[in-house]
Amino acid sequence: MTSRYSVQALALALSELAPGEGRDLAELILAVGGIDAVRHCNAGQLERRQLALLTWLRESLQDDRIEFWKTRLETVGRRADWSFLSVTDSAYPPLLRQAWHRPPYLFSSREDLQPWPRLAAIVGSRRASDEALRFTEQAASSLARRGFGIVSGAARGVDAYAHRSAMDASGYTVAVLPHGLGALPETGASLLEQIRKSGTLVSEFHPGAPATKSTYLQRNRTITGMSAFTLVVEPRTLSGSSSAAEDAATLQRPLMLWGPDLHDQPWSQAMIEQGLAMVVRDVDDVLRHAEPASRG
Repeated sequence: MTSRYSVQALALALSELAPGEGRDLAELILAVGGIDAVRHCNAGQLERRQLALLTWLRESLQDDRIEFWKTRLETVGRRADWSFLSVTDSAYPPLLRQAWHRPPYLFSSREDLQPWPRLAAIVGSRRASDEALRFTEQAASSLARRGFGIVSGAARGVDAYAHRSAMDASGYTVAVLPHGLGALPETGASLLEQIRKSGTLVSEFHPGAPATKSTYLQRNRTITGMSAFTLVVEPRTLSGSSSAAEDAATLQRPLMLWGPDLHDQPWSQAMIEQGLAMVVRDVDDVLRHAEPASRG
């Protein structure tokens, strides 16, 4: 079996055992200096909680699960290609590494190891109004022309418009997927193939993994975690876009909301009143807040 998949298979086998959707595993990998170091490092400098997790992983890890994942990756690898980024790798998105919910690794269509551009998240409703889609198009293209990479989730509606508008402006875009690379996408293969050619596809789920209800929420956290700020267009109560807004707020990163009925929704009104989100009325508002946000 090709050695290319050895560390990836180990990472997936560890993820099956680790709690917390990978957060604790990511913290441990950073503490010991790499995925392979989980098996071989000296545990003397670890905190008590990290030591407990390390002990549990070493006692529970089974070689047959590593071999299972090697075989699975080899099979999927015949029809798809990807790069593997551990949270300790220099090519891992730097803002995501700072996020408390950082995944321990990413699978990416990106082959180069050049620095990531400034990234801005644009997310919103799948059933967005025509006005919302026009605003998304203007905001994404304007930000792209100013050097921002546009991050979104490749869903229908606002997400798809954000990706396409960035590419139409000759900009860079990142699609964070709720499924593994090579799995059937929600928006069809055409959009993802366009993004693969001019931007990057990213997933924290193993290649070929299907989307589930929980993976959409995890995907949203990764979108906001990668980005200097988040723009949520026409969010709905108890929707994926509202959860993304809450994720951005927990990171204490700038959050912009656009929509005609923001003050009619208790959750968005509360975020505005508490100073967790700012209302933007047009693209000029977005651009005015974008530069300071990208400088931290």
